Amino acid sequence: MWEEVLFAVAGLAALWCIYRTIKRTPQAFSSKNMHRSLFTLGLLALGLIAFITIAVLMLKGY
Repeated sequence: MWEEVLFAVAGLAALWCIYRTIKRTPQAFSSKNMHRSLFTLGLLALGLIAFITIAVLMLKGY
């Protein structure tokens, strides 16, 4: 029971922080900035996939 209440309070606090952030800096969520961020995250994901692939191949001994 207490865990559910704590999760609900933590969820509400997280939503309140997100709301304040969006209200304080709306330009951070513009279309241009979102596209730039998603491009960067995509490159980082591809790099991580390549790193894990190389690590697995090295561990297998190929």
